[in-house]
Amino acid sequence: MALEARLPGYAAEATGLIHGDLRVDNVLIGADGRAWFCDWTWVCSGPPWWDVAGLLLTAYAGGLDADGLFATHPACAGAPPDALDATLAALAGYYLTGAAAAPVTASPHLPAHQRWSGEQALDWLARRQGWR
Repeated sequence: MALEARLPGYAAEATGLIHGDLRVDNVLIGADGRAWFCDWTWVCSGPPWWDVAGLLLTAYAGGLDADGLFATHPACAGAPPDALDATLAALAGYYLTGAAAAPVTASPHLPAHQRWSGEQALDWLARRQGWR
């Protein structure tokens, strides 16, 4: 809880908008190679590295160097040293709690997606923190 408790302070300092739910199924790649972000349900003010961390859950799960990708991404320049860990802690809690309490009106696939995303965030955080 101590890690994710730092996020409100980081968000208060943010001056731009973030997608809030950036993941591979919310990105379309056009024939010209341009990326289009869709499903902006959770747009809000926040630090630019938030969306990068969320998008990298899939990269982490695929065995890519997600730490290196985060560290070298231009949107992460100037991020606090604990930015990634704080974000992973918050994402793990959000997704795992949501998976356990998905509304009956939601897609039947939502709990599985949330569980998988939460497990990836928690596993990545555990590896970074040396908990495993």
